[in-house]
Amino acid sequence: MTARSIIVSATLSLILASSLTAEPSETKSRRELIGEVMSTMDTEALTRAVLELMIRENVQRDQQQVAAYTERLEGDERRNFEERRSAVDRQQAEFHQRLMQRIDYDRFSDEVYYPIINKAFNDAELKELLGFIKTRAGQKTMGILAELSAGALFRGGRMLEEGATSVQQEIESEERAKTPKWKSTMADMRALATAVESYSVDNDTYPVTGDLSKLAELIAPTYILRVPQRDGWGNSFSYVSSSDGRHYRIASAGADGVFEWESRSIDNPGSDARPRAGANSNADIIYQDGTFIRYPPETGD
Repeated sequence: MTARSIIVSATLSLILASSLTAEPSETKSRRELIGEVMSTMDTEALTRAVLELMIRENVQRDQQQVAAYTERLEGDERRNFEERRSAVDRQQAEFHQRLMQRIDYDRFSDEVYYPIINKAFNDAELKELLGFIKTRAGQKTMGILAELSAGALFRGGRMLEEGATSVQQEIESEERAKTPKWKSTMADMRALATAVESYSVDNDTYPVTGDLSKLAELIAPTYILRVPQRDGWGNSFSYVSSSDGRHYRIASAGADGVFEWESRSIDNPGSDARPRAGANSNADIIYQDGTFIRYPPETGD
C-alpha cells in the first residue's frame, strides 16, 4: 500500500466528518460526556485496527497481482524478480510500521470521531450510547467495528469495480451495435497494433507468436488493458509475426468469416504490402507494420 493510498483514505474520512458536522453549542459536561464515550470506545485502538486492515487488504491485493505476474516469468528472470520483490516487501513493511507510529491518534479522534458523535447524538442519547458500549454486546460491537468499517470500504469498492466493468462493457456493446462492423473492427485492430508497437519500443522486437492468446499474455495489461479478441462480426482476430520479430500482421476475416489463404501468412512481408481496398465487404481486413494494407471498400479510400 502506498503513502498516497493511506493519505487519500484519511482525507476522505476528514471530508466526511466535515460534511456531517455543523457547529453545535457545547457545554463542558457535554464535551466530557463525548470524551467518555470515545474513551470507552477506545478510538485509538479502533483507528489502529481500521488502518491496519486497510494496509493488509492492499498488501494482499498487491501480492496476488505480483504472484500472477511471477507465474509468467521463467529462469533467471524469475529469480531476479523474486529477489527484487523481497527487498521491496521489506521496505514496505518498514514503511508501514513507521507510518503507524507517526499518526497522531488523539488528533484523529478529535477531528474525525468527536465531530461526528457531537452531530449525531443529543445528551440523553450519548448517555444511552455510553451505557450500551459498556455492555457485553457493546464491547463485542466495538470489537468488530473496525472490520465492519474496512470491510464495507474494500468489499464495497470491489463490488463497485465489478459493477463498473459490467456497465462499461454494456455501454461499449451498445455503442458497437450502433457502429458499422467494419469500423469497430478497424478501431480494435488499431488499438491492438498500438499495444504491439509499444511492446516493440521496450523490447526492440515485435511479439513473436502466431497465437492471439499468447499475444495477450505478452502485452496485457502493460500495453493494453483489454485485448480485442473478436472482430465486429464475432470472429477471432489473427496475429502473426515474422520469425525475426521485425514484422507483424493483424487480420480480420471480414463479413464472411473466412480467411483468405495468404492473410495469416507473413513469410514474405514486403511482397504484398501495398495498401488497397478489398473487393467487397467479405474481403479480409489486414493491418501490417503500422498501416492497413487491406481495408473495406466502405472506407472510401
